[in-house]
Amino acid sequence: MKKDRKRWLKLMCAGGIVLVSTLLPGMGGLTQTGVRAAGILTASLLMWITDAMPMSISILLMIGASLLTGLTSPETVIGRADGGTALFVLASSGVTAAMALSGIPRRMTQWLLRGSRGSTARFVTGFALLVALCSSIMSSLATCALFAGLVSGMLGQKRTPLKRCLMLLVPACAGIGGFMTPAGTPANLLLLQLLEDAGTPVTFLQWCLIGIPAGIITTLLFAISTLLLLRPRMTALDESLLLPGKTDARRDSHTAVILLLMLCGWIASGWVPALKLWHVACAGVAMMLLPKVGIMNLRALSQRINWDLVITMGTVGILMGAVADSGLMAWLSDQLLRPLAKLPDWLLLPCISLAVCCIRAFIPTTTGAVTLLAPVLTGLAAATGQPSCVLLMLLAFWTASAMLVVYTEPIYLITWAGRDYSAGDLLRTGAVPSLLMALPGSFLLQALTLAALGL
Repeated sequence: MKKDRKRWLKLMCAGGIVLVSTLLPGMGGLTQTGVRAAGILTASLLMWITDAMPMSISILLMIGASLLTGLTSPETVIGRADGGTALFVLASSGVTAAMALSGIPRRMTQWLLRGSRGSTARFVTGFALLVALCSSIMSSLATCALFAGLVSGMLGQKRTPLKRCLMLLVPACAGIGGFMTPAGTPANLLLLQLLEDAGTPVTFLQWCLIGIPAGIITTLLFAISTLLLLRPRMTALDESLLLPGKTDARRDSHTAVILLLMLCGWIASGWVPALKLWHVACAGVAMMLLPKVGIMNLRALSQRINWDLVITMGTVGILMGAVADSGLMAWLSDQLLRPLAKLPDWLLLPCISLAVCCIRAFIPTTTGAVTLLAPVLTGLAAATGQPSCVLLMLLAFWTASAMLVVYTEPIYLITWAGRDYSAGDLLRTGAVPSLLMALPGSFLLQALTLAALGL
């Protein structure tokens, strides 16, 4: 009952903010429409941050408020509904289910254990790269849950420096891996559309040319940071992990082949405009469901579908499009541009990158980070002469690679809930990699982006 009262209080506060915004006049150069949009955006943030309702329900409620206040029209709502992105998220659940049902992650871990030959540094570094690479083609949340289970299997319930190190690496590297390919996280699909709207479309292969080198470097930096600060040591691991175990070689081989075909399809989409990312994802999942293939069935798929995320990805563009049409984001950009426009070119990019890194730490969802910050960064690019593709790829990197605050993403809560590490551990180990990637690393991301796009 107490929890329900708090939820109703949050909803009433959000409703009050929307109501007040409809009564206020324009102010400070912002039109009355912009003030209403600010009220709806503030109410949305309140509901997202306090988790008053599932994000999809919050978005649908705010779309309803946008219609009632005249911020958008029914025709615009229908036109902006993004079925392709929602289908991609739905299909990615199939990839996650296939990986979870296969023995591929276990086989990879066995290979790492044998290859490390008792070296803590080799095992930790290899494990971090393995998590990041798996997360590049499946959801970060599923990758985190899968490898957190492997760590518990290897080290049991006993808390050791090695377990603390690995439990930190799992969510951090799962997030970093989400930047490595467009399929790594649903937020990347929003950014792909924004890049196309900005006049610099990015293909799957071009994104990989940017994301894979940056992701590998960031993963190595985080692994080195945990090794130096936590000083883990190889202890007695569960020897059962070195045994073959109960795995289905036929299922594993079929899964690997279909994933390889999907990867080839995503790369080919760069040369075949009619071939969309969600086309390839849906075709791959359809092959996995074929009776003779034997990878999974509809029941296994349905258990992995996150309907909240599916609905969110299909509707968040409607809400943020209405906010952008009001002129609010242009006004916010203007307010932010004045101090930044005075900075020299060599200082501008690192300051933008560091600001996005810090702001992202307090925005609890990847889609929320993109929808809130992308319009501001696009305006910033136009005012400062920076290529918009560079700033949007910086946003893509920090959207995935949030490694400072434990409450930023659910992936951290999965491993943090077991109290194998503290919030301070994440802040300490993530601070140095974040600073390195925000300051000198911003020029690396700029160089990779311009080189990949031929600019």
